[in-house]
This record gives sequence, C-alpha cells and structure tokens, in this order.
Amino acid sequence: MITPADQEAFAAAVGEGDLLEAADALAERLEGSREISTLRTGLEVEEEDFFRRFVIRRAPLLLDDGELADLEALLQPAALERRAAELRAQLRAPTGSLQAVFARDDPLGLAFRLPLVGGGGALPIDPVTGAFQSRRGDAALLIATPAGGELDPDSGRRLLADLDAAFAAVEAEFPGVRCRAVGGPLYAAQDETAIRADMESTVAGSVIGVTAILLLAFGGLWVPTAAVLVLAASFVVTAAALAVGLGQLTAVGLGFAAVLVGLGVDYAIHGATRFRQALLDGADAPSALAQAVADAGPGIATSALTTAAAFATLGAAHFRPLRELGLVVATGIVAIVLMTAWLGAALLVARPQLRPPGSLWSALDRLARGTVSVGERYRTAVLALAAVATAGALLAVPSLRLEPDISALRPHNHPVFETERLLVERFGLGTDTATVVVQGEDLQTTLHRVRAVTDVLERRLDGVQVTSAADWLSAAPAARLERLAQAGLGPAAERLEAALRASNLSPAAFRGGLDALAVMGAGEDPGAPGPADWPPALRELLRETPDGYAAAVRLRLPDGTWPAGPPPSALEEIRRAAPGALVASAPRLGAAMKRVADQDLGRLSLLGLGLVMAVVGLSFRGDLGASALALVPVTLGTLWTLGFWAASGRPLDLLSLSVVPILLGIGIDDGLHAVHGTRGVVGGFEARRLAASVGDAGLAMALTTVTTCVGFGSLAFSSIPGLARGGLLVPIGVVSCLAATFLVLPALGSYGRKDP
Repeated sequence: MITPADQEAFAAAVGEGDLLEAADALAERLEGSREISTLRTGLEVEEEDFFRRFVIRRAPLLLDDGELADLEALLQPAALERRAAELRAQLRAPTGSLQAVFARDDPLGLAFRLPLVGGGGALPIDPVTGAFQSRRGDAALLIATPAGGELDPDSGRRLLADLDAAFAAVEAEFPGVRCRAVGGPLYAAQDETAIRADMESTVAGSVIGVTAILLLAFGGLWVPTAAVLVLAASFVVTAAALAVGLGQLTAVGLGFAAVLVGLGVDYAIHGATRFRQALLDGADAPSALAQAVADAGPGIATSALTTAAAFATLGAAHFRPLRELGLVVATGIVAIVLMTAWLGAALLVARPQLRPPGSLWSALDRLARGTVSVGERYRTAVLALAAVATAGALLAVPSLRLEPDISALRPHNHPVFETERLLVERFGLGTDTATVVVQGEDLQTTLHRVRAVTDVLERRLDGVQVTSAADWLSAAPAARLERLAQAGLGPAAERLEAALRASNLSPAAFRGGLDALAVMGAGEDPGAPGPADWPPALRELLRETPDGYAAAVRLRLPDGTWPAGPPPSALEEIRRAAPGALVASAPRLGAAMKRVADQDLGRLSLLGLGLVMAVVGLSFRGDLGASALALVPVTLGTLWTLGFWAASGRPLDLLSLSVVPILLGIGIDDGLHAVHGTRGVVGGFEARRLAASVGDAGLAMALTTVTTCVGFGSLAFSSIPGLARGGLLVPIGVVSCLAATFLVLPALGSYGRKDP
C-alpha cells in the first residue's frame, strides 16, 4: 500500500497522480522478484472490458433502491444539461482520453455508485484508470501473490528484502509517499524477527536474574557458574534433539526458552544445598555428593519426571505453539536433569566450597522455618483459611474467560498493526469480515438465493457492506424495468443525446451507453453476461460445481457486529433464504478456536493430572497417603491461582492456556521434596515428620521458587501479550504452591499418626 508520508500535508506533498505513478513504479521494480508470483495494481484488461460492457451499461438495473431514487433526479432535463456540460469539461481536461473510455458506456456517470469488480471482490477503484485507490484518493494499493507459503519465514525474509529495496527506491523517487506491506509470509518473517528479539531479551534477563539470585544465596561464583554451564550444555542438547525431531519451530514456540532457565536451576539448587550442608557437617566431597543424592535425588527425579510429563501433555494440544511449548520444555527438562547429574555433580566435586552463606540464603532459611512453624502451631486457623480460599476459588473458576484472539500471539508493537489499520480505513479491508457460501442447481436459482441472503443481511445489520456476483449478474427484475420506464429513462436518453449535441459533443461517441439506456427505458434488459464473459475476479465469487453453482457473498461488518460469529437466529434466517448455505467468519473461527481451546483446557489438565499422579504414585511405591499429601500443595496452589485470575477479571488466551499443565508440573516439586524427606526414618512415610522435612528443604524450595519466578517473570515484560500473561500467572501459581507447602502440609502433618 502507498500513502502520503504526511497525511495532513497530502495536497501539498503529493497528489493522486503521484500516488498512482508511484504504484506503477513500485510494480515495475517488483516484477523481477522471485518471491512474487502475480502482481496487480488495479483492474485487468479483461475486467475493464467486462465492467464497461456488462456492468456500467446496465447500471440502472444494479443500483440499490436508494441510488435508484437519486437516478430519477438525474433524469430531469436541467440535470441532464448539467451532465452534458460536465462531460465536455472532463473530456477537454488533460485526462480526457481516459475519461472517455468509461463515459462512452456511462454517459450518466453511474460508475461511482456501483461496486467495482477487481482483486477478488469489491475494492475502491479509480474508474478513470482502473487502479486500486481509496475513495478519498489518499492511498493506492498493490495486490501481490507470494510465491512462498504463508508460514514460511525464509520466504518472508526474502520477500521483505525485495520489498524494502523497492520501497526505498520508490520513496526516493517520490519523496512525498510512504510504502507499506502486510500479509502472507511477511507475517511469519516479521513475527520471527520480533519474537526472536523479544526472546533474546527475556532469556538474557532470566539468566542475569537467576545468576544474581544464586550469587546472593551461595555467596560465591562457583555454584552459579556451574548452574549456568549446566544450562548452556542442556540448551545445546535440547536444540540438537529438537532440530532432528521437529525441524523448524514457530517463533512463539521459541519464545518459551526463558522458561527453562527458571526451571533448570531447581535441580542444581536442591542438589547444591544438600551438598553444601553435608560439607558443613564434615563430610568429604565424594561422601557429600552421595549424601546429597540420597537426600535430594528421589525428589529431583520425581519432580523432573512430573514436570516433563505435565509439559508433554501439551503435545496433544490442537494449537501448534502449545504443542511446541510442551515438546521444547519436556525435552529441555530431561536434558537439564541429566546434565545436572553428570556435569553439575562433577563440577561441584571438582571444587567443593565452604564459603559463608549469602544474605539471601539466611533470609530465605529464616522465612521458610518461620512460616512452617506458623503452619504447625496454628494448624486449625491455617486449615480453615485454606478451606475458605479453596471454596472461593471453586466458585470463581467457572467464570474464567478464554479469549482466542490471535493478536495475543503477536508483539503489541508489531509493524503490521499500523498497516492493517490503514487498510481498514482506506480500503475497508479488515479482519471483521464474513463469507456466506450459497449453492443452487442452476445459475438463476443461485443468484436468486444470493439476493435473498443479501436482503436478510442488509435488513439485520446496519452498515454492512455486501459483495456478491449478484451485484453484476442479476437478471433484470420486471419490477425494476417497469420502474425505470415509469421514471422516463427512455425519454431521458433522448434528452441527454440532445444535450450532448448542444454541448458540441458527438452522441456517436456515447452510442453504446445511450442505446442501453433506451433499451432499459423500453422495459428490456440490454443483456446480462454469460459465464464465458466473466473475468477471473468474478469467477472467484461464482463457480460452477458438479451439482450446479456455488456463490460467495462477502461481508464487511462494522466492528463488534458479530463478536462471536453470526448468532443462531441469523444462521437460521440465512439458511431459510438459501437452503444449505454455509457461513465463515473470523469471529466465528475465533469462537471455534475458543471451543477447541476450552476442550483442550479440560482434556490437557486431566491428562496432565493423570500423568503426574501416576509418576507420584510410582515414586512412593503405591503409598496412597504419601501420594495424596504430595499432591495437596499443587492442587491448592493451582486452584487458588486460577480462582484469583478469574476473580480479577483477567482472561486466558491461547498461550496462557498452557498455564494449568505448567503449574501441575512445577507446583508438584515442593510437595514431592517435602514428602520424600519424611522417608527412611522408620522405613517408610511418616506424616509427623512433614513439618521437619519441609523445614529442612524449605530453603531450597524458597530459592527454587524465587528462581522460577525470575525465569518466568521475565516473560511478564515480553511484548507478546500471551507470553506476558503467562509470565505473570506462573509466578503467582508457584508462590501459591509454596505457601500451601509451607503452611498446609505442616498443619496436616501435625494430625498425623504417631510412631509405631
């Protein structure tokens, strides 16, 4: 699209002719691009011929009732004399030869009142040149068909390079214009570029934040360095595995790489904390490592498996970025836990350190033990408050909204938004559109049903713009021909011919249009076009099928008309007017995506919960009591989080939909470490040791919660709304799970059985 660079200074900076010349110049520069299969700046020759011969000559038959009333005013003697004078002035102007091309078939000047064929539908077109031009003349449009697929970012980058070079040359030649492009593989290329830059900043922020936290906690460089080296090696292994297994990832799938930073250090923190404590107790490095593996190993292994299993459930999602997220994180978690056990353990043993604990270490240790003490001491109040919070969450969760708006997957500062807005303003090309497909056993039946559907839509919807083949192919209804005869169209044609002579214009030059007016004034149709006369753009709206014909009725709707697609009453009325009609629209697609997402939310949550419960049950060797207690924190924390989100009026989108499986995978970790820490005292699970176990592992739990919040929290600053919501929702969830671990588990444990 080509527009003036300065809209307010349009008249002074660039004229309409310059815009059209710039469009032609741009088309010439793009003709050699291998990334463009077809390019057009306006009506093709075949379309112009069709428009002159079969549309504007029959214009009085194609005008709507409102325009027909205006036509009757144009047929008055004084108005015809003014029209003849206007024609003389126009034809003597520098562009007179172009004006004559249409005027000879349109002496009354009705072309401006008709929808014009071009570009696959009705677009504003300059009737003089046939170019795609906004009705105000302040924008010109080129329609290019890319050679590459819409989801091919490589093709999009090559196309973008060709466009940028052509834009720069045209803008240099025409300083007052601005060139913009949108659509096709450009979306994929621009999305990838924007999201890659976003990902780099969020991953960098995660690494810096997590490293700073580890430095404050461990009081030295070695543990943070070892953790970062483990992450780096794990990322390499993950990338290699995904490259072999998946090939190319979407940009949105890559955007969750920051998640692995927060998750990946959890295992290092639990292991390093136990290792450091064993060193402080006097053990040598190999013995300290063995003790750390014995103490933290079961919890680490189980939490890694549950996290990987929960994320792997996203592989069953219908939405591709969610599937990729699940595979990326599940693969990454497996790589990280293996690298932690191999590389991380080797690095710790190679340089065992006994530095004094950092300030964060001491603060989190006091916080953890103090909170656990509160849970154990005030168990009745804690459990009562937990019950109230859970009941409130259960009441709020059903109101949780899911919005399938795909704009949540695109950065809020994406370069396409301004261009899309201009397309809506200048050419009426927006996303709030719909298409009704009408079928019939023959052409006239199909067109009759199209007109019936059009009547339904225009009656139900104010401001709707309807484009269909019936706009140009309608057979002349007897009532319309009778009205034209009564309006005096025949005598008006004779008076216009006389007025043309009086203005020194030859009626012979306008014979085609004058004769058509006379024929319609006599109550006859000058001739509707047959299928052989249809241009390609019209064939896109009306096609012959094995069972007859199918016609597309295209709608441009005022914003917000059908936010969830056409209502059932509208669908029923459309199908009464045209049996078997089908309706497609962006809002209806969004509603369908929402239904699928709603189904995924329930299905994936149940699947994730089932896998998590299976892994937990295996880790506790079928001990139902231990398994149930391990699941308490994640169950409560997830419910509280979703209840809070619903009560705050915030929606979930197609990306933040993944939060439930994520919370199941991450939130289970604290409960696992707490319950596993009670084993081994008398040969099995011991409920009364829950408070002591949580206190012993509380420091590591708090530290991993902080690093997870930083890893995910960096996404809260993402320019992609969906990622930003996830970056806020997950930290709330893991903090809720930690609170349930620190408070509810000790309270429950205090009611546990006594030692045998």
